[in-house]
Amino acid sequence: MRLDGARLAALLAILALWGVSLWNLDRWPPVHQDEPWILSPGYKLFTRGVYGSDLFTGFYGMEHHYFQFMPLMSLLQGATTRVLGVGVWQMRCVPVALGMLTATLTFALARKLAGTLVAPVALLLLLTWPWTPGVGPMLGSGVPLIDVSRIARYDILTAPLGLCALWCFVRARESNRLSYDFLSGVLAGLAGLAHVYGLFWIGALFTALMLDRFFSKQSALRSVSMILMGAAAAWAIWIGYSALNWEDFAGQLFAS
Repeated sequence: MRLDGARLAALLAILALWGVSLWNLDRWPPVHQDEPWILSPGYKLFTRGVYGSDLFTGFYGMEHHYFQFMPLMSLLQGATTRVLGVGVWQMRCVPVALGMLTATLTFALARKLAGTLVAPVALLLLLTWPWTPGVGPMLGSGVPLIDVSRIARYDILTAPLGLCALWCFVRARESNRLSYDFLSGVLAGLAGLAHVYGLFWIGALFTALMLDRFFSKQSALRSVSMILMGAAAAWAIWIGYSALNWEDFAGQLFAS
């Protein structure tokens, strides 16, 4: 693959993000209570075989089954710290990698959908536009990607999963293959397993599909069915796990 000017600019920008994200990663921002909290169930699973958190022992079985947030980021961090060891840097290197992946996917999707000139602009805006007010040390810059790439929370994981879902959705339209629709549903479902608001990606895919089918005058039923089947497949294990431990699930979500 030829490294043209746009790709070179993107590579340099992503390397700059990597450098900024790793700078004093284990010192700044100060560790927030959410970070070890999110890590704890996944770490316990990969070290002791139980998806639970000893931080809340005795509260509706939290030491055995944990339901207060979606599991995917905790599982990813648990696997990472099982290999690299426990520490602030080890805990935060996962969001750094996810931030770089988000930037890469943004460039690639913008290039595919809007062309070579738009892609670097999209990436530049993503990395530099302070479109939220800086709040405290955790979100101090006002540039969401810069901030969430330095803290070990689940928010950052929804972005690359959703962008991957969109990539597969676009490939489904290009190739007319339902397998890509199914895969886009799986990835959108996984975004919801990172954070429940990730399920909005399913609505976004449906909206894009309806617009596409409206202009092409084709039926969207099969694509809708495949996207829903993919999302259901991603959620099947979590739904079953929650149903098998319903009392703990209901107690943790509704009694806290």
